[in-house]
Amino acid sequence: MESTTSPDTPTTILLFGDQTDSWVEGIDLVYKASSSKPWLKSYLSSLADAFNAEIKATTMDRKLRDSIGHFSSLQELGDKYRHHTDELGVVKALLLHTVRSSILLQWVKREPHLLGPHSKTEWLGISAGLINLSALAVADNFDSLYDACLEVGKMLVRTSRVTSMKTRALEDKPGVFGWAVLGIAADELRKSLDQFQQVSGIPAMKRAQVAVTGPGWNTLIGPPSVLEHIINHCPAVKDLAKNPLEIHALLHILSVTKADLDYIIGDEPIFKKSLSYPNQYLWGMDDSESYYASWGDMLRAVCSQVLSRPLDIPRVVSNLSNKLRGVDSVRVIQIGSSSHASYVANCLKPGRIDVSIRDERFIFDADGQLASQLPSGAIAIVGMAAHAPGSDDIDEFWEHIMSKHDLCKEIPKERFTIDDYYCTKHGQDGRRCTMTGRWGCFINNPGHFDNRFFHISPREAMLMDPGQRQFLMCTYEALEMAGYSDGQSRLTDPNRIATFYGQGSDDWHETSHRVLGCDAYTLQGVQRAFGPGRVAWQFKWEGPTYAIDSACRHNPKYSNDD
Repeated sequence: MESTTSPDTPTTILLFGDQTDSWVEGIDLVYKASSSKPWLKSYLSSLADAFNAEIKATTMDRKLRDSIGHFSSLQELGDKYRHHTDELGVVKALLLHTVRSSILLQWVKREPHLLGPHSKTEWLGISAGLINLSALAVADNFDSLYDACLEVGKMLVRTSRVTSMKTRALEDKPGVFGWAVLGIAADELRKSLDQFQQVSGIPAMKRAQVAVTGPGWNTLIGPPSVLEHIINHCPAVKDLAKNPLEIHALLHILSVTKADLDYIIGDEPIFKKSLSYPNQYLWGMDDSESYYASWGDMLRAVCSQVLSRPLDIPRVVSNLSNKLRGVDSVRVIQIGSSSHASYVANCLKPGRIDVSIRDERFIFDADGQLASQLPSGAIAIVGMAAHAPGSDDIDEFWEHIMSKHDLCKEIPKERFTIDDYYCTKHGQDGRRCTMTGRWGCFINNPGHFDNRFFHISPREAMLMDPGQRQFLMCTYEALEMAGYSDGQSRLTDPNRIATFYGQGSDDWHETSHRVLGCDAYTLQGVQRAFGPGRVAWQFKWEGPTYAIDSACRHNPKYSNDD
């Protein structure tokens, strides 16, 4: 179906940013939108399956496989690296494609006229953004774009494998492979770098290079050890403003062979398909007007540009601006977040009536999908456990509740002698009053704990707060109910299973420290997690107020039951 374009439709630039852009906000937006868009939910599931299938079929070393890990959804994969650095950069590449392809599909779903031989649309890819936009080249409509985005996703897995393995073959060291340097011209920086690295004896194959030139800045890419030496000691660089970039591979300076490119593209029939728009400019390439006989040929050129050839952003944007000379209205659509959108818009503004920028939030807000109004992700409770008053498990506690049993009773003597602490009110008869309540609800056998089962030494168990021991046992029971077991739940990433315990009181320390003294386990066993003071728990019944306490905390005898 050929889309039609209204004469009033503004010229649109689809802007795909580089590998330093963030995917975090975008992944949240697309997954929230997918809750009300079945097609988007299906696409995210299909893309996750495509990634997993390609990862399984691709020969990867252990380090690369471990960095990706197991994931059942791309949101799960994102959560793994939401607050942690992806040292190899592969996961970030996959998640950026997830966000950008999802947003691109959303725009085309809303505005079909963005596709078609007569569309007033320009494609601009900054560095690795070229790979993400390449799906447009064989997209006649939404459905064909959908399929092409999946194929690009699988190709990205292969691209990432080649890039990561070649990068680590040069230097397998944690750190950033890119620095932005401000205040020096690209040619002057190249000359200074060549002289400094030659004098420093750095081998030619390991030398850092000016990979990307921007407006007033340049990106140096090279092995972390070489970059560190340059940043700290190169006279032309050490006193300039600079900052590290989230780049973890040798982009734009990597040597790739024809065999590498053949492997990356593969032999799927779709790659032999002719381009839907052979005359479409591919902004971000050295030669944006090149002709390609097939999609595979175009992708080979794109991968070669991203992996091996330097990029001059001002030159690319200037050429694009010249092509749009005489166009009054331009709309820049960010396909995912991009740090280059403002620069592109500012370069286009002179001589034009209107230049606007639209980001990923605009497309969701326009469809009534404000992120704050979307329902949160579903949570499945797959296991639970508790030790409650008079109950060893939740089933027994539920029976007590349904039978309306009153489990409140006077503090039993096996806990402690209440008369040693109790008085009716504080200060009566000059006595030091510790507590004014005689009643409470108590769990059975509070000191029972099999320390050997949890690989805990007897002494550490004695210093642990009884509440921590109870929590540890309940956690194990809940995981056991959920079907998880150590080393057996192979389809579940162990990094996705965690328990958290925040202790609000440390009165067990007051008891145990006097008897046992300071120990290597003192902080781990009894330190409060937050807040000063002690926590008092009270329940208001029909009658008087009863203080509820794990009374074993006041009786050192229970520490010896371990």
